[in-house]
Amino acid sequence: MPKKVTGFAGIFFSCTDPDGVREWYNRHLGFNIDQYGNTFEWRHAVAPEQKGHSV
Repeated sequence: MPKKVTGFAGIFFSCTDPDGVREWYNRHLGFNIDQYGNTFEWRHAVAPEQKGHSV
């Protein structure tokens, strides 16, 4: 039986200083966030040479 995704979630909130929030995420977490969010690279469990991306 193939493996299945059982969940995928995000955190969404509004703020009054989006540039400040982007700066905080960059400084403390190393995320380079643009106005649309961030892209995360991952690899397939059964074929680690294959990359995938989530935005």
